[in-house]
Amino acid sequence: MRRNTHKDTIAVAIAEPGRSEPLYEGEIANTSLKIAKLVGHLNKRYG
Repeated sequence: MRRNTHKDTIAVAIAEPGRSEPLYEGEIANTSLKIAKLVGHLNKRYG
């Protein structure tokens, strides 16, 4: 994962296995805390 430090927010999309289109989940603040929370949430959801 790479972070663009010049942006205030990050767009989040989830790509399920297969060839379906990624599902747009929304945007989060571009901070280490928000990214860590997102990763934790995704790990619980898809882990």
